[in-house]
Parts: sequence; C-alpha cells; structure tokens
Amino acid sequence: SIVKAGKNLLGMSTTLSYLSFFCYQFWGKLDHSGKKAKEAVRIAEESGDFYTKALAYTAVGYTFLEKGMLEEAEKNLLMGVEFCEKINLDIFNAVARTGLGQLFYETKLWQKSVDHYTKAAVFVEHCRGFRSWSEFLRLGAISAMVRLENSKLDFENLNNYAEKAKIKLWEGWRYRFIGEILLNVDDKHLSEAEEWIKKAIISDEQNSKQMHLGADFKVYSDLLKRKGDKLKAREYLLKAIEIFKECGADIRAKKAEKELSF
Repeated sequence: SIVKAGKNLLGMSTTLSYLSFFCYQFWGKLDHSGKKAKEAVRIAEESGDFYTKALAYTAVGYTFLEKGMLEEAEKNLLMGVEFCEKINLDIFNAVARTGLGQLFYETKLWQKSVDHYTKAAVFVEHCRGFRSWSEFLRLGAISAMVRLENSKLDFENLNNYAEKAKIKLWEGWRYRFIGEILLNVDDKHLSEAEEWIKKAIISDEQNSKQMHLGADFKVYSDLLKRKGDKLKAREYLLKAIEIFKECGADIRAKKAEKELSF
C-alpha cells in the first residue's frame, strides 16, 4: 500500500515478486503466485530496472516450473540469471539456478542439472552465512550426478548431508533428494530410500509444503512400482494428482494421470 501510494515502481515490483515467491509459490498457491509474478514483470519492464527484472523473471519462472510449464519456466529463469549477472546479484542468481537445476533434473538433462545446482551452491557460498542452503544445493547436484554413467556415490558423505537438515523450508526436499539418490543409484537401497521418502512426506505435511508433498507422493509411487506393489503405487500417484490439481499444477496432474494405466 505504501509503495503504491508513492507510485514507487521498484518497490511495487519487488514486493509483488516477494509475494509471489515467498508467500504463495512456496505453499502451492500457484494461481496467486502467477498473478503476482506477471504483474511484477510488467512493472519491472515499465521501470527498466535490472534489480526488479532479476526478481520478477525469477519469480514468474518458478511459477511456470511448479505448474509444469517447463519451456516457459526455462526461458524466464534464464532471464532471471541474465539480469542477476548484470548487477552481480549473487543471492537471487542462486535462487534462479536452483530452479534450473530442478527443471533440468525433470527433463533428464542430468549434466545441466548438476551444473546449475553446483553454480547455485557457489553463489550461496560467496554470500556467506547460508551454509545449510549451500549443502542442500550440493545434495541436489548429487541427485542428478548419480543418474550419469560411471558416477559413484560416497554413502558416508550422504549421511553427513542428511544430518545437517537445519532449515524447515528445505527439510522435506532434502529428505526427498536423499531418497531419490538411493532409489536411483542401484537396486540395493530401496528400503533405505523408502525411509527417507517417508520422512520427506512427514516433513512436508507438517510444514504445509503442498507442491513438495505432491512431489514426495509421486516419488513414493515410483518406488512402490519398483518394489512391485502396484496397488499402493496407484494410491500414492492418485494422492499426488489430487495435490497438483489443488495447487493449480494441472499440467503436472495430467502428466501423472497418464501413468495410472500401469
């Protein structure tokens, strides 16, 4: 209200980006997130300010990513990176690259996912004081790295990452990373993977991280299929679909629905 009254374009766009990213997108309210982010982009373009553009394009990119609109997400997140680099805005460069790491993981471009998660971690480490975040990003890089040929996993180091889940915001995502790593490294760690994914579900339920909870259910469904429990796998896939629809991620829901015929 204050920045609108003063017709402060920088303040208006920045506030809308923060509302989109921190107040709506994190909690799975994607329609609200998208509206705020698109308005942030419009005002940022009107202002011509690189800082507001960096935040706005990153925010709108994340909304597209969560909705499952991956081409639009990649385009906008890369624009976010571009504007961040023009003004050395390392902290939001890390935010944008985290989204790109997730995006390329989903599109199975494993090396690109590793690269963006790793670069994000480096930017965070430059900013200092965000150790838990940088370790979370390193774990993201490992989750993509194990999908590459001839990759090896340091199980002892993986347990060290698991013990450092200090921030609730990333707790469930971190647990899911570990579950996915164990799920994808070989067929010998399915029981351990299942325990970590269950922990992710509990954490995201407790912390109301709805989109992440949907992702947890989807990964758990994949694991149950690997174990041969098709009935329970279908049950958790249906839970994921329900959450995606509630959050406004209809494309993700439709993609998951195509897997119901197993």
